[in-house]
Amino acid sequence: MTLDKSVYDNLINVVQFRDIELLNLEMKRYVVDDHDRLTVDFHARVEDLISEEDMLIVNLFFEVKAEDEKNNNDIFLIKFNYKATYNIPIEEDFEDQYLSHFAKINAPINIWPYARELISSTTVRMGYPALYVPLHKDDPIFEENN
Repeated sequence: MTLDKSVYDNLINVVQFRDIELLNLEMKRYVVDDHDRLTVDFHARVEDLISEEDMLIVNLFFEVKAEDEKNNNDIFLIKFNYKATYNIPIEEDFEDQYLSHFAKINAPINIWPYARELISSTTVRMGYPALYVPLHKDDPIFEENN
């Protein structure tokens, strides 16, 4: 799939971030009193993309799993979904491939600060030190949704 850069640049210029909503939050703290160094795995993906008249809605799924590096015991699991809504001027008519590319590349960057804060504050509420998540730099944690 080859995108016309000028069309995509136009999409980036006209799209407006409208809203973000936390749709689902599931967390589990396993009862493990003795744990040493943690291994933390992050996974994220775009789950759904809905294009309506003047809106683009992107649903993103995140999963954070921590386990004890020494014993491989599960320590905690956090799963959540965010819905990001964007306004696109009704006079613009972008093909699906451009909207899909936007959802895959730009939506995660827009949502990442909210995900980082949720992960950090949730680990504190679970009784652990705040888990600081790095900035999003085209990380491979975002998976293709097949």
